[in-house]
Amino acid sequence: MASRWGVQTFLFCLFFWVWGWAFRGGSAGEAVGEAAAPSSQAAVSAQAADGQKALTYSLFLDPGWEKASQEKPLVISVPGMGSTGTPIEKVLELARKEGFACGRFVFPHEPIQQTACRLARALRDIRGKAPNRRVALVSYSLGGLIGRAVVEDPELDPGNVRALIMLCPPNHGSLLLQLLPWKDNDPNAHPPKPSLHLRSSPSKPTPTVQNSPSKPFSEADATRTGLAAVWADLRPGSAFLTRLNARPRNPKVRYTILLGDRAYLGPENRDSLSQWAAQLPRPSNNPPAKEPLGQLVGQLDELVHGRGDGAVAIVRGKLEGVQDVHIFHFSHVGVLRTEWGSPEVQRAQQLILDRLRTCPP
Repeated sequence: MASRWGVQTFLFCLFFWVWGWAFRGGSAGEAVGEAAAPSSQAAVSAQAADGQKALTYSLFLDPGWEKASQEKPLVISVPGMGSTGTPIEKVLELARKEGFACGRFVFPHEPIQQTACRLARALRDIRGKAPNRRVALVSYSLGGLIGRAVVEDPELDPGNVRALIMLCPPNHGSLLLQLLPWKDNDPNAHPPKPSLHLRSSPSKPTPTVQNSPSKPFSEADATRTGLAAVWADLRPGSAFLTRLNARPRNPKVRYTILLGDRAYLGPENRDSLSQWAAQLPRPSNNPPAKEPLGQLVGQLDELVHGRGDGAVAIVRGKLEGVQDVHIFHFSHVGVLRTEWGSPEVQRAQQLILDRLRTCPP
């Protein structure tokens, strides 16, 4: 007889398939486009060792960005989880063709607030070197939360960001994270809030640990790399999301949200799975679940065509106070990969370029 845990195992595997494909990374040291080396003036670097090679986490800027026309903003990509391999760089290639100077932000697996501190320091370095330079952040998935944490926290806001373009942002988290075993109160999930002023010198990098993206993650790996902390932050109602969404939008920043509605299940499939899960017996030696599995499955708009993109539900991607919201027929996994050349994604590309061309002063 099938059990509750059989269904949860199925959904757990589905989670890893969706998020694994969406966020698996490559080498952080790869040059993208013309950004072959990190800017020494605008780099917040740390080293990560996976036992085989060192990876550099930093803000990589195009050579000569300081001399680029100030009529156009500096475009910086903020990727999602597994940031070193997320092909958000495709958006930068489009921007470069239109004469925008660009940069890519690379970060390790760690609590989102800590990553936001890294980006905020780098953006302040840019402002110190180019006080009149506007910045436009183009983010994917988790990157949207990082960008918001920077511009909406008065302690972090560098003051030079004028546009935040968010592709598939989980602004209110993803219910897929409820299928994971790590909880918001795990000791590793929320270390003390890092101070913006406690910065590591590039000559004395702070050692962290990063998993090899080609290896499957285990619970021990996630705890060691900080991936558990990221997942805990992305749970709906997490301490991080509660703090983030309690803040108002930054009035000096124009927000744009692009969401997808191409998922894996029809509403009838999701409802059938929910009913099935609700009828499964619970092992007698197992304590009552905080939320019944059937009820959880019934809320998984993330996986339903027309309601989510396979990882982020439309309802949890929207954000109070943001009117510039657009729904496209693409998936979370495919938008920057197999669907990149589709008519729908090309429409999204043009929207992003339009928002970059019209970046507020």
